[in-house]
Amino acid sequence: MGKLGGTKMAFVVLGALVGIACAIRRYVVFVLLPVSALLAVSTLLSGAAFHNHLGVIVVEVLAAVAAPQFAYVAVRLIYFHARSIGLTRPTQTTIGQQLNVHLELPQRLSPELSALETLLKRV
Repeated sequence: MGKLGGTKMAFVVLGALVGIACAIRRYVVFVLLPVSALLAVSTLLSGAAFHNHLGVIVVEVLAAVAAPQFAYVAVRLIYFHARSIGLTRPTQTTIGQQLNVHLELPQRLSPELSALETLLKRV
């Protein structure tokens, strides 16, 4: 692969970094369209300049176009997952409080449940 292979992968890595940056900056996914087009043309011209086989050029162009999109989607999914985990606990607490108000649940535990609670606190 040598120096040539490093040049080819540079467009894929650059595309992935741009996709990550766009996701972190919360740009809409349509920002990646001109970036993908620029990467595709750059990869195509690079492959043609180095007289690469047509099949290799096609694979490189597809990888350069897909890399920013996959990186964008991956970072956004991680962000939404982390955000949903952070919202789950307060939401559950609020729902529990509203159920207590609407259903008028007893405020005291039965002696059996009280004993179990004491055991659980010890563990």
